[in-house]
Amino acid sequence: MIELVLIVLFAWRIYHMALEKGLSAWRWVTNFLSGYFAFGILISVALVVVYGKDAFQDINKIQDVLKNWTPFVLLFLVVWFMFLRSRILKQKDVDNDSFNDNDQYFPDLEKEPKPEKKDLSYFR
Repeated sequence: MIELVLIVLFAWRIYHMALEKGLSAWRWVTNFLSGYFAFGILISVALVVVYGKDAFQDINKIQDVLKNWTPFVLLFLVVWFMFLRSRILKQKDVDNDSFNDNDQYFPDLEKEPKPEKKDLSYFR
């Protein structure tokens, strides 16, 4: 249960941090969720390799195995959030005030004209 609460809170926080920086928020949320589920698949495969498939046939054995590994999953969840948070904070802010719409449509409108080259054809 605590995992679901942390996932929702961290995804919500990543979403708002990305929006504050002017980044694509859903990209960061999907990175967070896909990293978490990839780690879950990796830890599941590792548990089957370490304990064998027989350990996962009885509900009591499953609970005993998963009790030992739950803190590591929660630790990964927090570390993964901190990593993505640091990556978002390192991104440069999108400064909407410095963006000029005329630069997009008329790039040479406010720039000085280039001086014309002299005709030096008589030196040939």
